[in-house]
Amino acid sequence: MAEQKINAPKITYTKPADRGFPSVYSNNVATGSTAFDIRIIFGEVLDMPGDELVIEQRVQVTMAWLEAKLLRDILTQQIDRYEKANGQIKLPGIPTAPNKTNPS
Repeated sequence: MAEQKINAPKITYTKPADRGFPSVYSNNVATGSTAFDIRIIFGEVLDMPGDELVIEQRVQVTMAWLEAKLLRDILTQQIDRYEKANGQIKLPGIPTAPNKTNPS
């Protein structure tokens, strides 16, 4: 059977006129999931007293697994382009810790 072609619709991006949309810096990411969706929590490491990290969780984004897979593909393309222009991103040897979204 021939593959059906789908015409891509024209996309218009809008944002609320009264407030725009928030801009958040993140250098820390935590995740959680259900069978239906994935939650990504973006935070910022504020301090590292001794052997402890103090992370302020700033925003949570929840999306369907389909959107998460599309996001993965978009990020992979962007990272590939960045590395072609700037060289390979080297990941530091950071010890892993339990994924705690609410430490209290």
